[in-house]
Amino acid sequence: RATAQGGSYDTLTINVQQLYDQFNYGEYSPLAIRNFARYMFNNGSPRFLFLIGKGFSINNTNARISAAIRGKDLIPPFGYPPSDVLFTTNIITSNSQIPAIPTGRLSVNKSADVISYLNKVKEHEALDGEAIWQKNFLHLSGGNTTKEQTLLRAYVDRLAQLASDGLLTPVFTTVSKNTSQPIEVINISELVNQGVGVITFFGHSAIGVTDLEVGFVSDDIEGYRNKGKYPMIVANGCQLADIFGGGRSRAIQNNRSLSEDWVNTADRGAIGFLAHTLTGFTIPLRSYSTRFYAVAFNNPNFVGKPIGEIIREVIRLQSDKNDLAFVTVDQQMLLQGDPAIKLGRGNKPDYFTSNDFVSLKSFDGNPITAVTDSFQVNIVVTNVGIKDAQPFRISVERTFADGSSALYTNGQDYNPINVQDTISFTVRRDPDRNGSGLNKIKVHIDYLNAIEEVSETNNIAETEALFQNQGAIPLIPLDFSIANQIPVDFTAFSGSLTNDGRRFVCEIDTLSTFDGPGKQTIFIEPNVLLNWSSNLLPGDSGQDSTVYYWRINYADQIGNPTPTTLWVNRSFTYIKDSPEGWSQSEFPQFEKDIISGDLEIDRTNQRWKFKTIDTRVLVNTAGSTASSPLTQMLYNGVPLIGPDDCAGDQVIVMAFKQGTFQPYLLFPTSADNQTCGRNSSTTVLTGLSANVYDNSKVTSLRNYLNAVPNGDYVLLLTKGNVIFNNWDASIKTSLQSIGASLSALNSLENGHPYIILGQKGGAALQEVVSNKLTGQTDEKIVLDYNFVRSTSYGEITSLPIGPAKNWGKLFGQMSANANDIITYQIIGIDNSGREVPVFSQQSALPSELDLQNVLNAATFPSIRLKLIVQDTTDFTPAQLERWMVTYEALPTPEGLIDVETVGQATYNVADRPEGEPLTLPFAYRNITNVPFASDSLWVRFVLTNNNQEVLRDSVKILAPAAKGVVRFEKTLTTLNRVGANTLTVYVNPRIVPELYYENNIFQVNYNVLRDNANPILEVSFDGRQIMDGEIVSPSPIINVRLRDENQYKVLQDTSGVNISLKSCETCEYQAIRFSDPNVVWNTSPTQTDVEFHPKNLANGAYTLRVQGRDASDNLAGTQPYTINFEV
Repeated sequence: RATAQGGSYDTLTINVQQLYDQFNYGEYSPLAIRNFARYMFNNGSPRFLFLIGKGFSINNTNARISAAIRGKDLIPPFGYPPSDVLFTTNIITSNSQIPAIPTGRLSVNKSADVISYLNKVKEHEALDGEAIWQKNFLHLSGGNTTKEQTLLRAYVDRLAQLASDGLLTPVFTTVSKNTSQPIEVINISELVNQGVGVITFFGHSAIGVTDLEVGFVSDDIEGYRNKGKYPMIVANGCQLADIFGGGRSRAIQNNRSLSEDWVNTADRGAIGFLAHTLTGFTIPLRSYSTRFYAVAFNNPNFVGKPIGEIIREVIRLQSDKNDLAFVTVDQQMLLQGDPAIKLGRGNKPDYFTSNDFVSLKSFDGNPITAVTDSFQVNIVVTNVGIKDAQPFRISVERTFADGSSALYTNGQDYNPINVQDTISFTVRRDPDRNGSGLNKIKVHIDYLNAIEEVSETNNIAETEALFQNQGAIPLIPLDFSIANQIPVDFTAFSGSLTNDGRRFVCEIDTLSTFDGPGKQTIFIEPNVLLNWSSNLLPGDSGQDSTVYYWRINYADQIGNPTPTTLWVNRSFTYIKDSPEGWSQSEFPQFEKDIISGDLEIDRTNQRWKFKTIDTRVLVNTAGSTASSPLTQMLYNGVPLIGPDDCAGDQVIVMAFKQGTFQPYLLFPTSADNQTCGRNSSTTVLTGLSANVYDNSKVTSLRNYLNAVPNGDYVLLLTKGNVIFNNWDASIKTSLQSIGASLSALNSLENGHPYIILGQKGGAALQEVVSNKLTGQTDEKIVLDYNFVRSTSYGEITSLPIGPAKNWGKLFGQMSANANDIITYQIIGIDNSGREVPVFSQQSALPSELDLQNVLNAATFPSIRLKLIVQDTTDFTPAQLERWMVTYEALPTPEGLIDVETVGQATYNVADRPEGEPLTLPFAYRNITNVPFASDSLWVRFVLTNNNQEVLRDSVKILAPAAKGVVRFEKTLTTLNRVGANTLTVYVNPRIVPELYYENNIFQVNYNVLRDNANPILEVSFDGRQIMDGEIVSPSPIINVRLRDENQYKVLQDTSGVNISLKSCETCEYQAIRFSDPNVVWNTSPTQTDVEFHPKNLANGAYTLRVQGRDASDNLAGTQPYTINFEV
């Protein structure tokens, strides 16, 4: 609790013996704890009191006399019936029944149990937005008679309604008792294992049992395996918190009460248990739980707060302080668990998504490829916080295989999500980009941060997807590389790790549009790796510093009006005898860089330019006698002054910054400067209002106009009956300072409408008066102006350059004017991919710079160039015309997944029955003479199926030597993977340098068949199958065998067999628990055997009922097996 993860509390740990000595004269008594609590409350600010240790009730006289028993009374409770609440009541005031310090207890006597609970607390406190299971509530209602069962069911249903009407939107499951037997056994382990936030019980109970019996969580047979998903239990019954008795009944597991068992058992059970220590009555218990639900799930001041504070507020709200039945419930409801445990996520919404929640889907059901027109991004979004009424927007960022990216927003407002939903975002193919290869899709929920959440860090998730081009991909020459010899050697990857026999075509041109007169076309025979050479364009023999564009595709796609594969483009620059390097000098090359800020390329004029931003200002007003007058001001459609915002006859003025045209409030509200309009609570423009001046404030209006800084803009409009007769020469002079026409001002008479938008010290942008000769006061006028603002800042960042063994020189070429501010930077990229700025200078790119004086290639084998341009005077950017880097290339290996070595037939996987494991072999080959820079490579496996369930795994393999090959395999589970599955294998996911990564990716598709076969159930008595109604011995050995042919999907426990017995025709069946000492069971891969040996059955007729199911939930029969027998 002292750590940041635990809440950064100031903690104090004290041994109870110290309290006896210091606060009760050395006497052993709970009064010592109470005196200590009073002292701490009066002299500090304690938040919680946590008692760790078992205790004995004061009515157990042996506990006060016998030294042996007293030694086990580690922390005694207060009073009788025992209470921990009473330790701190009557401390705030002399008659206060509200506990001064919220208190909880961990009833243990072994250190190991303390550690076990501590680990549970750590897990619980580490829960984040993914724990949507916390919104699952389980309600259990009992009762002996039909009337009781109906009543108690109504109680829990009312609690459910109370929570549903509150802030959380829980999802309820309710299980009710429906037999007249004292105890009905149920199994809730599956629900608990899936995750439940709150379990509420209302029924009969005792120290070790409830009438709707859920069992001891520590008993493996019960099937509880809920590690990391610990519920809070609120139990309305008798004695479930009676943990202070000296003896224990036979119903108690491991000498623990039921509540102790649920709290203290390691890695399963509950995080807290709130229950009565003695006899509870329905009406007071209902009152307590109603208050609990009202506080914990409806009160915004307590939702998501620690459980101890919630309980204290529940007691505070008890209205009848004199009714002992209600008062004693408040005192005897005892919390087992840490009182600082938070119940829920918080009192704000908390949207959450994760990488596993993001998936892609095509609209036609076919695989998504690089030529797919559009695809759908499906995002599972949860909200483990409170309800929210505000819609949100999402953004999707797509990072392409070449490192460039595009950000998409669709302007759609998505409805609030209160629990969990799947939302969709459509991404359309950009015809100017090649999306083939491995793409990264990043989603951002509420990217505008319009919703205040518990956490803003869990709104972003990403996934990777292979967009098959199903065509060749250029490898060499590298994009933007420098070629220095003729002929130029070309290499491409066919796009498929299997040779499908189709020819390819390459086109080379000096125009990026590939329609130049000298375009060269080369046909290439099929292979996995394609190699050819070219003397470049006919007749030019490679002109120096010429940019060449080349692209490749299947030959049969030429002229195809509906191509199924895309051309993939690259470029390089030919400089005879130049060192190796990287160069960009034409805009089709610059377009692939990261262009940010307000910079863009003017394709028509082939120049860099700053973007312009349009802001539309729409203003309506009317004269004093106009019918249905409308006064409003819209700023890009946002009503900054609404029709009902400004009342009375007045002049409304608003100022705007000259650089950004952002509206702002010149004067705060005062006697001379009133305000109206929208403020930060009603618009996305923060803290915004207009100043208004009635007819008596002409001087204040003049002062306003004079106070506006030169260059800023002013909007002024009249509303209603403005008395222009009050406007003297000085106010008109002030209005002329924003461009008002003196003739227009002189034409205004009382009640005329008037609007002006002008610049202080400049001209009017637009001035509007009535165009009527008479009846101007009836006139409605409109100002509609589109303000075009120039921007002044932008950045260009290159794609990675290198890797280099030795850096050479940087060459730059730019044109600029005197008002341009230029900064260029060199960003080093180390071997881990970390980017570090290593050089920055405020100047144009140098014509030549020796990079060896700037960075070391051993530390930074790759770099980026970054250019920052700014011009706040002319609003024209400096023109980047060329940047080039020379270097000695670092010899780089190239590997690929070698399908031919394994055999393509290996990946034609036959349908698999669910449960049968699948092992797939793979080979990875280094096709160069260069070894990898690491002795090992990571392999990433991503398994998806038609239900969008994702499994991820990564392993390391040896890196293949030069011209070597490495084999590896992956074994896949098919459990819970029914349907179509796709395994994506990615060797070296951009970690260790190599020339190209797209041929490191391979996909295998296979189908998993559901197990539909029913298991076989066999029942025998004393080794034989009996006839219906046959007489058997009083102590028969009943064997039940459940056989299943699926040896892969196996039940590991007894949940597949249900046995019940009744002793007369009209009696109700009683479930036979597998914890019964008369039951022995065991499982094997294909069968479950149960031996039930009832002892000394009374004479009479009995009915045995048995049902079985396998791990796929196939029943042994449509109806349970029943057999009548007689003793």
